[in-house]
Amino acid sequence: MNREQIRIYTIFGLLITASLIWLICNMLIPGETATICMFHQVTGMPCPSCGTTASVMHILNGNLQEAIEGNILGFPAFIALILFTCWLGFDFVSRKLTFSKLIKYLKTG
Repeated sequence: MNREQIRIYTIFGLLITASLIWLICNMLIPGETATICMFHQVTGMPCPSCGTTASVMHILNGNLQEAIEGNILGFPAFIALILFTCWLGFDFVSRKLTFSKLIKYLKTG
């Protein structure tokens, strides 16, 4: 594995881990989900991605209508989290570099 591949897996692994930790922390907090959106904190207005965590939480609880009403971006975020987690897990277990090859292909066109 070369330096660029290590960097790709490290970055995506950290992003996935942070996302899963954020979801678990929000599951443990009863009521509203926590927010760290600097745009919302500064302006008081929600940014386009505000509510995505709440939307993913609704998806996990099976409340699809509430997920749509919260933020439609919760659906692609949920799918991406599952897809990338499984894909990186597959590459780790099988010792293949399929995810890295896709990133390299997308970079070069």
